[in-house]
Amino acid sequence: MRIACVTVYDVQRPETWPTTQPGLCQAGQHITQQLLARGMAVDFIGGLRKRPSLRTKVKWNLYRRCFGKDYYRWAEPVIVRDYGQQVMRQLRTSAAEVVLCPENVVPVAALNADRPVVLWTDAPLGALIDFYPYLSNLCGETRRNILAMERRSLEGCARVVYTSQWAAQQAIALYHLDPDKVSMIPWGANLDFALSRAEVESLIEQRSPQPCRLLFLGGDWQRKGGEVALAVAEALRQRGIPTELWVVGGVPRARATWPDWVKILGFLDKSTVSGLTQLRSVISGAHFLILPTTADCSPHALAEANALGVPCLTTQVGGIPSIITEGRNGRCFPLDAPAADYCDYIQPLMENRDRYRALALTAFEEYQARLNWRTICAEAAQLLEAVVRP
Repeated sequence: MRIACVTVYDVQRPETWPTTQPGLCQAGQHITQQLLARGMAVDFIGGLRKRPSLRTKVKWNLYRRCFGKDYYRWAEPVIVRDYGQQVMRQLRTSAAEVVLCPENVVPVAALNADRPVVLWTDAPLGALIDFYPYLSNLCGETRRNILAMERRSLEGCARVVYTSQWAAQQAIALYHLDPDKVSMIPWGANLDFALSRAEVESLIEQRSPQPCRLLFLGGDWQRKGGEVALAVAEALRQRGIPTELWVVGGVPRARATWPDWVKILGFLDKSTVSGLTQLRSVISGAHFLILPTTADCSPHALAEANALGVPCLTTQVGGIPSIITEGRNGRCFPLDAPAADYCDYIQPLMENRDRYRALALTAFEEYQARLNWRTICAEAAQLLEAVVRP
């Protein structure tokens, strides 16, 4: 089977990917690599040109300066139509039997395709309005554009695949989609370390009983719950449990000093051998990944931690409950859970080596069973085959 993979970005050129969406772009790369490995042919349609538009520049300045609102050109009908025309020109020379978009509705919203279209994404854009910070101060025009664009696109898809039950339910409720048209297939760990069970067991054994090492891994300190992670580490120390908080990613610029038990590691470049090696060492050395995020869809970091036998402490937000199974690979806490609740979960595990070891191993088993790209794309390949040959 031949597939046309349609994205705004260029899947095959990581150096051109937007820095604001590394996880999304890496997912597209992993998906196409796995489909190719399964013997499918892939035509890459992406790297779409951003059409210069005086109209969108004027609107951006008007809404921002006069009304203090956010306006986004990517949702503007003229831009969406131009993307659709670019994709159609490339599709005319493609023998693909199905169009797969592993991004969001933008590149296929104005597509008049003569073959079935399958969207595979982490959430409907409409569900992110007033949920994600960047979509929480929209001007009315952009809000209407997003909803109209997405409704039209979803109605034209042969199948819509979301990475979580939450996302699927949001789309069905928001756009009144036929539930039979909607599927759920998660996304996997973008850092695929490909370790054996024996290797992961060795990593777990190398984690010393003290100190308890909590790893916060996120580019946005505020949205990802950095202050909660800091409070949990401090509360554990107040209970007499030696604890360190390792921070990979962004931290508040206004904060000049940190306690000596907080290790600020900054951003680690996964595209380099040295950066990837360091990141693997940091993750595998942690007892828990702590990600008390306030707004998220399906964070790749959770699966990546599980790939190294690291359980996750996170929140009941967005699609996360479809990734984290209570007692298997971590726990999802209520968004308003105090630091004491996290401590009540962590402390017994740190005081009982066998209990911690068992949880860490089942976290790896969850990765092996359902959070790795090979398993995930085997299911996706079956779905694509069923769309083409029902």
